[in-house]
Amino acid sequence: MWINATLTLFRYPARMRLQQVTERYLLIVGNLLVIGLFCIDISQLHSLRVGDNVMWGRDLLNLWAGGRLAISGRLDALYDLGRYHDFLQASFGPLALHIYSYPPTSLLLDVPFGALPYPVAYALWTIGGAALFFFAARPHLREAGLPTWLALATPAATINLWAGHFGFLIGALWLLAFRDFDARPKRAGLTTALMAVKPHMALLIPLLLLRRTRWTTILVASAGVALIGAASLLAFGPALWSTYLNATAALEMSTMAMGGQFFQTMMVTTTVAMHQHALTAPLAGVAQVATAVVALVLLWRAAGRDLPLASLCFPAATATFLVLPYAFDYDMTVATLGLILTMHRRWHALAGWERAVLGAGFLAPQGCILLAMTGVPLVPVILIAALFVQLRAEGLLPKSVRAEPVEARSFS
Repeated sequence: MWINATLTLFRYPARMRLQQVTERYLLIVGNLLVIGLFCIDISQLHSLRVGDNVMWGRDLLNLWAGGRLAISGRLDALYDLGRYHDFLQASFGPLALHIYSYPPTSLLLDVPFGALPYPVAYALWTIGGAALFFFAARPHLREAGLPTWLALATPAATINLWAGHFGFLIGALWLLAFRDFDARPKRAGLTTALMAVKPHMALLIPLLLLRRTRWTTILVASAGVALIGAASLLAFGPALWSTYLNATAALEMSTMAMGGQFFQTMMVTTTVAMHQHALTAPLAGVAQVATAVVALVLLWRAAGRDLPLASLCFPAATATFLVLPYAFDYDMTVATLGLILTMHRRWHALAGWERAVLGAGFLAPQGCILLAMTGVPLVPVILIAALFVQLRAEGLLPKSVRAEPVEARSFS
């Protein structure tokens, strides 16, 4: 399937429409960087080590280590940067710095993977996560007339494969929750509660539920989160929560202010973009608040329209990265999928500049790395513009015009 899908990217019928050419080139250009990253890793691969200080699967190491520390009763090292690093080096040899920045609720997910050998955990995490996201995204792609393999080929999906992160799991839960908000509110609440393993990514869901007064979903989700939190307290103790709340937030803030780290180029938030542009922390904070307010106002207005809550699935995903001060490109699996879906469905109703904005947003998960390296903090500007165009094109803002879906298939 993958070979045939890749080959189709380079077959251009003589009279192929501009839409198809644009979409195919976006997919190719959007993945050039990750192809290079995979090639570099493969060239340095020996056993499961990449070079001298990296493990294949990269950030999956945190999930595995969290589970292994929980199983062995050594959770006092989890949020202690020095002792955590010592544990990783004792397990795998010399490694670059890793930080466990997730709440204790995430350990409920970590433990099953920590019980497995690392290669088995990597295979299960990667294949299982990709399959779940594929399943959740497939209805949206089929409805738009796009091939379903595109779910795993967007720039965010492929960088998530490289990084070994939560993008597929959280993205799938997001898609499944929005699918059920209107018709199955209780199930949607349960799905939302499961996002407590990485809760900040679901930050805007409570806002939308309150705006629409979806009390059943709110109650079920709240009860689910409370149960997950209680389970983590019983299993791992209150001291771990105290350490997380007191130490980890400060560590994340210092991480954003650090310089010269590759992982920072993968951060797509306004705060980090401003730090990369050498602004002071207060000015970066002001810029972060400004972009968050713009995104929240746009989303609040859109949520007030008499349309299904499911229609806000993709714009809310885009807005999340304007509101959060701490988020990465591999978290954008739903956001990038939504931008290419809007471009495809509304192509003939979009102006040229609107297509360019949506295309730039689609490229952001890997383009942010190049922009950060050149010191150009454009990603927040791109995402604000993309959110506006997305809401307008999908008929979610006043005086916006809804276009008929495009019949042409692309990427095939």
